[in-house]
Amino acid sequence: MHLLILTSEFPPDLGGIATYLEHSARMLTRAGHHVTIIAPGDARCDKQLPDGTRLIRLIPHQTTSVPAFFQTLSHWPALSYEIAETAINHLRSTGDLPDVIEVQEYGALGYYLLQRRLVDETPLRDIPILVHLHSPHSENLRVNQMARYRFPDYWVGQMEKFCINAADALLSPSRFLRDKLLKQGFTDRSIDVIPYAGIDPSILIEDFDSPVDPQPEDIVYIGRLEVRKGVLPLVKASARLWAEGTDFRLTLIGGDTVDATGRTVGTIVREKYRHFIRSGHLTLLEAMPQEQVLARLRSAWAVVVPSLYENYPYACIEAMAAGKVVVASTSGGQAEMIGSDGQAGWLFDWADDRSFDCALLSALSMTVDENRAMGARARQRIATLTSYDVILPERIAHYQKTIEQASTWRRSRIFPSVMIVSCLFRMIH
Repeated sequence: MHLLILTSEFPPDLGGIATYLEHSARMLTRAGHHVTIIAPGDARCDKQLPDGTRLIRLIPHQTTSVPAFFQTLSHWPALSYEIAETAINHLRSTGDLPDVIEVQEYGALGYYLLQRRLVDETPLRDIPILVHLHSPHSENLRVNQMARYRFPDYWVGQMEKFCINAADALLSPSRFLRDKLLKQGFTDRSIDVIPYAGIDPSILIEDFDSPVDPQPEDIVYIGRLEVRKGVLPLVKASARLWAEGTDFRLTLIGGDTVDATGRTVGTIVREKYRHFIRSGHLTLLEAMPQEQVLARLRSAWAVVVPSLYENYPYACIEAMAAGKVVVASTSGGQAEMIGSDGQAGWLFDWADDRSFDCALLSALSMTVDENRAMGARARQRIATLTSYDVILPERIAHYQKTIEQASTWRRSRIFPSVMIVSCLFRMIH
């Protein structure tokens, strides 16, 4: 199968979408499929990567036949236009048409691609387009309590809805994200669910049976310092437990972000909880390369995933793959990874004031043997969910389904209207 994937990030960029594509490209090309990726970067390139993936990079806001475009468009619409133009030029110059084009919904990256397929005479006309859902920019703004109706963010949100409703097929990595988008009225169409690929059978993570034992009371969080990631309630709940005499150390590892007040989450934590930083209970570290993260995980007693809203986080996949006990919120795909039977990790619900306390105390009270046994079960469970051997046949079957749906959709296609879909959704519900 020949696949063209359009993305806003690709390694060495950091981020969940970049990690998803790193795994997906490797999984698909290793199985003999032809994968071409178009992504922004610091320098233009068109090269074949060691795994066989063809990578085409464009420099954002410098590649278009309409230079004046960027004097009026904000970042996401401008990048969407460039990505569409680069993809169309690539198809015209090579004449090698893919079986499916995959594009993220985040930032409405596929907006102009889908528009031009509907109204222009381009090679896109008969190519199925799959929109892969990661978590819309407009949803992230809502959960982060940011202004969604401020320009240009409002229009980016409307463009994301258009992409979702104009696609031939939709795919989500978790049931949680699918259900949230349906509830928020992004679409009334069917959304399929397939987890991210995360476990490469040919690459062994450091054996968790090595002599390095998990260090009691060492709790680690890995991810951006962001409201949506649950960092603030995590530190607040931890401070309450520290004040009550519970002894553990919490380390936050990740880049900082700005909240709705214009202050960074890291600044808020450092100012409000400086006493616990001075006492050594709380440590904040900058984002670090994956190799360093995995090395740091080896000694951790448990990893916490406290998100208020999450798709299918690689931080949880990697922690479970490393044989770590995970303490995670129920607000995201991490709950689907761990399961509800208490065998592969501890779950808590932020809606219950003391749910986090109970989950963390349960993790802290485990013996070393119990900790390692739960880590082993976590590793086995995440392999059954995200191993390439499991995900590959599901993804290929879904690409085939996308092709079939596109054929039916093409015969009855009308121009999608976001406003009509939104109004109908409100009338029905």
